[in-house]
Amino acid sequence: MRCAPGTADAVAAALARRPDTAAGAGLPHCDADDLRLLNVLAHDGRMALPALASATGWSRSTVRRRMDELQARGALHFYAEFDLAYLGYRPHAFTL
Repeated sequence: MRCAPGTADAVAAALARRPDTAAGAGLPHCDADDLRLLNVLAHDGRMALPALASATGWSRSTVRRRMDELQARGALHFYAEFDLAYLGYRPHAFTL
């Protein structure tokens, strides 16, 4: 689910009601605050720090620190998709 700018409060409210939010299974050092952040990111992994701060009720620096900690523990991963043409690769197709 993508959120329009300014809807972080609505996302946070919806997450509080959702029964299918993350429970922290398999994350040995995951507390309730970590789960709150992970649940917000699960709904919109592209949310900017100000929106994450609003949705969690934390400061931007707290969000950034917690994200760094979750990444260091292996609970949070980042992936990027981009057009390979930017690296100079051209698409090729082979037919048999």
